[in-house]
Amino acid sequence: MKNKNILVIVDINRLGNYSNNEDGCKNYSFLGINKHLHKNIISNFSFSASKNTLIQIAIPKIVLEELKYQQKNSFENEKRCLSENFKKFSQLPNSEIKLPDLDYDSYLDEKTLAYMGVYKIKEIENPPNEILNKLIEKVLKKEKPFYKSGFKVDSGFKDSIIWESILMFVSKNRYDKYFFPSGDSDFEDEKLKKEFAQITGRELSIVKEVADLKGKLEEEINGTDKINNALESIQPDLLNILRSIISQKFLELISEGRRYDISNVNDYRILDINSLGKQYVLSLLVYFEHESTYAFYAKHGAFDKSYLNDKDISPAEIKLIFDEDYSLKEISSEEIVFNTRNKLEF
Repeated sequence: MKNKNILVIVDINRLGNYSNNEDGCKNYSFLGINKHLHKNIISNFSFSASKNTLIQIAIPKIVLEELKYQQKNSFENEKRCLSENFKKFSQLPNSEIKLPDLDYDSYLDEKTLAYMGVYKIKEIENPPNEILNKLIEKVLKKEKPFYKSGFKVDSGFKDSIIWESILMFVSKNRYDKYFFPSGDSDFEDEKLKKEFAQITGRELSIVKEVADLKGKLEEEINGTDKINNALESIQPDLLNILRSIISQKFLELISEGRRYDISNVNDYRILDINSLGKQYVLSLLVYFEHESTYAFYAKHGAFDKSYLNDKDISPAEIKLIFDEDYSLKEISSEEIVFNTRNKLEF
């Protein structure tokens, strides 16, 4: 049987959490890789254990450098805040507090090399200087991904470096399938697709979400579209399901030891989907509309009653279990309370 080689190239908005308006780094002793990408793609045992399919992860160098820069920036900001807070205690006796003096740049370099080595991830080098003329031509012609109306000045430049480095890499390294998890729609431009196909003779599949990519890779490995079919059947009615639960059940968001009444669902992101026997386990990041802190205090008489209807929006992870007919059987969360419980069964 012919082995199938698959290349997965990861963009910055799927590699880390910083570009998704989520909390940045929660543990500075590790490289801040998106936990869902790490768990479901990079360290997925069922992928690495496959005898007939090789899945190679590759990350452009500029993407790695941006992730490290974002993490260092977050580290320095939090360190600065801690230093300011420590000053409040400096006048008290026996209260000397010192933060460790750490070369965090070098530390991150070591962690990055270790991570890439352990999971056999390939680094895609930046394109050579000779490519500059091509980039200048794209600027003048306002071609994608260089041209980005309404975006930061450097975003189009970085995307162009990413794109040219990918083209250079695939011209020297051939695979049977190519996947590119990215939230940037400019990479779906028809001219770019044609340029990629001319070099590789194959299509570059742009995948928006990690959960979708996992389904596609499992389909490649197992020869089945079971998980994708489940997702396609569940997803069209998912928002209505969530809003229906809110309208029928009393839901509260847990934050900093307080509970806030939930009134609506604004949006959601699919984080992961797994099959468990005849059931499907779907993990979501849901953006809930709920009473604000002002409304919470107004409800308890601490603020003026004019704040009672004040609203806020916060994300929370929830897990839904569907049966083989895609009917919802259970919903649970560590951040949401359903009728005073962390789980609802149907």
